Amino acid sequence: MVIVRFAPSPTGYLHLGNLRTALLNWLCARQQKGKFYLRFDDTDMQRSKKIFVDQIIRDFEMLNLTLDGIYKQSCRQDRYEKTFNELLEKKCIYSCYETVEELEIKRKKLHLKGLPPIYDRASLHLSQEEKNAYENQGRKPYYRFLLHSNDVQWDDGIRGLQKISLKTLSDPVIRREDGSFLYTFTSVVDDVDLGITHIIRGEDHVTNTAVQIDMFHRIKGVAPHFSHHNLLVSSTGEGLSKRLSSLSIKELLENNFEPDTLSNYVTYIGSAHAPDPKLTLSDMVDNFSLSRYSRSSAHTNIENIRSLNAQKIQFLSDDEVVLRLKQNGYFSEDALAIWQVVKGNCIVFNDMFDMLNIIKGTIETVIDDSDYCQKAIQALPEQPWDTKSFKQWTHNISSLTGYKGKALFMPLRLALTGKESGPELSSIFPFMDKAIIIERLSGKKN
Repeated sequence: MVIVRFAPSPTGYLHLGNLRTALLNWLCARQQKGKFYLRFDDTDMQRSKKIFVDQIIRDFEMLNLTLDGIYKQSCRQDRYEKTFNELLEKKCIYSCYETVEELEIKRKKLHLKGLPPIYDRASLHLSQEEKNAYENQGRKPYYRFLLHSNDVQWDDGIRGLQKISLKTLSDPVIRREDGSFLYTFTSVVDDVDLGITHIIRGEDHVTNTAVQIDMFHRIKGVAPHFSHHNLLVSSTGEGLSKRLSSLSIKELLENNFEPDTLSNYVTYIGSAHAPDPKLTLSDMVDNFSLSRYSRSSAHTNIENIRSLNAQKIQFLSDDEVVLRLKQNGYFSEDALAIWQVVKGNCIVFNDMFDMLNIIKGTIETVIDDSDYCQKAIQALPEQPWDTKSFKQWTHNISSLTGYKGKALFMPLRLALTGKESGPELSSIFPFMDKAIIIERLSGKKN
């Protein structure tokens, strides 16, 4: 069985890049009838916040991404301690005593020599007496994982065969002086315990994967199958960041973007399959394939998301439209007919409420020419109105004023809608009440 996980650090709101990783794992699990776990990597107690944990869970609920389990690293300290001690006994871990300043001096010396900043393993060779001397000075040890000196290779599900020499990497720090564990170590322990079979994550973890594969082999003897997808970046090429709230899922959902639009966008951007507004989450499960992803970063653009969402809502069923209108108290007998004529002007569905307000509610009118507006009132045709009534009305106005083209239509649009652009006046005119039109043309607040 395929078992995957998404493991965010709850230090900020999820952004589109995070959602991409989550969705690729979720789609893989659902297509293979496997399991998908949400795991919070919250060992950074200072920056991890409950508000972010709660919002991430809420994001998944809003996006209809079902979970097979939720775990928190903060609840697993005893397990990390046990594994740490086991590795310590096997001499896979060693204590270190350098200060931050001393490590920085070492890095600078290597840089001046044109060498990579690889840790020299000085602490690995300390005698017990030397360790005791450091501790008597008040130094507390931090711990590094002792990497093998071989090459690590794996058949990446997206990037193909990958090979990294562990000789080119520093032994990773897995435990700080204060006793807290680092992600590189805790993530492997969690993946072993959860039985994770596949890890799908961003290409910025490729080097880290070589380190963790070495850890997997020491702890379990076998590593999961890894795939590294291309990253989403901003429209200017900068990396997305939770701390900067870069296109946060929370904000996008609060701005009424369709959940399927966001899922569609982050799943297919930067792949061989272009985002398709007709696809549902179920369709995305059926169509899922890691082989479609390139190795080039994909640029996100809010205007593309807006365009995709505008297309997406065109495919809403009548039943769904009615349900949403009723839930928001906007339903009327002619609501569906209005939706058909104004939906092309909507970016998100909630724009429909603005359209209904323009047609039936109270707005700030703009009277550009009061004399023209009075003549427009005089020219109003008798009700009931149909699709030909607006043409008859503007013909009457033109006869009274001599106006044509923009001079004829713009004062009407401003007075009736308060905006310079929007749905065709001829389309919404039949749904408007004559009394409302007269009040707006008279300059009253309606």
